[in-house]
Amino acid sequence: MNIKDHVLRRLYGASISDNQYVSGEEISEELGVSRMAVSKAVKQLVEEGNEIEAVTKKGYRLLSITKELSEAGVIAGLCEELKDIPVHVYEVTESTNKNAMDDIVNQNMNEMDPEKKFKTALYIAKNQTAGRGRLGRSFVTFPGRNIYFSMVLTPGELVGNNNSDIVYITTAASIAVLRAVKKVCGIELEIKWVNDLYYKNRKICGILTQAVSNFEAGHIEQVVVGIGINFVVRQEDFPAELKDIAGALYEEEGDEVPSVSLLSAEIANELIELAKGLSEHTFIEDYKKHSMIIGKKISLQNRAIAGGELKYAIAEDIDETGGLVVRFEDGSVETLHTGEVSIRKAD
Repeated sequence: MNIKDHVLRRLYGASISDNQYVSGEEISEELGVSRMAVSKAVKQLVEEGNEIEAVTKKGYRLLSITKELSEAGVIAGLCEELKDIPVHVYEVTESTNKNAMDDIVNQNMNEMDPEKKFKTALYIAKNQTAGRGRLGRSFVTFPGRNIYFSMVLTPGELVGNNNSDIVYITTAASIAVLRAVKKVCGIELEIKWVNDLYYKNRKICGILTQAVSNFEAGHIEQVVVGIGINFVVRQEDFPAELKDIAGALYEEEGDEVPSVSLLSAEIANELIELAKGLSEHTFIEDYKKHSMIIGKKISLQNRAIAGGELKYAIAEDIDETGGLVVRFEDGSVETLHTGEVSIRKAD
């Protein structure tokens, strides 16, 4: 963590505890740097859009963090156990998931010392040019108005030790986004099984999870959780084929729109907390509570079969493994697991 990142994190911590001032001398002693270096860091932070008050004999006080995405802003909002992880922020990139996967592969090839390998890392972009959703689908991007977020997790490092529990990570990620949005934005979301989040009956978030496996050892080495959120997008800006399907957390910029950096950090905080308890499945009840399809008639189509038969069923429950329990029109009951079908609410 560089001086600027440390200063903003320190000031942000003070602002959410008791809004106290932090003296430049105190920060300089903590970092072992000069007061001039601290003053320079504060100046840089102000130039980046952060509002910081400086008062003689009191010190510095953070009034607001810039709403723009910044590495310092993300680090400021990370919980204590994540404060030292690598954070990569991009104006534009092909895909944050691709960047994460590439770094994992390069690290596995070039770094032999396991203690020097990163176990957790964040990749966040303002714009993606080649992002992909589930089933390889492309999606519409709005530069600077979306959040593209990928987090690397390693089984056994802050995450449950049992590799079999990793299958729950996508379900947990849905709850992480839901909780973070509620905390930072004050907005309640709903979940469409298995990994889509909705606001006002429109999809605003999708999740894609990828894994790096060691076939010889027979276990998953690392997981990349990719999250795409429509943050501030006007409804009329969506293409015609998406106007009745897609939405965003906000339609216009305004005072109520929070910092992208702080929302990104809170998603990471929630996700790591849930990941530590994957084996306990404690998030399933919350997942069920926010399901938008339980008790509803849905249509299902087998994706493995081109032009597969469309079936109708009632979504009855979500079991402790995250499986969707459905009752078909003939009375038969089946539990579906991720990857098996595409579902929509029936008309």
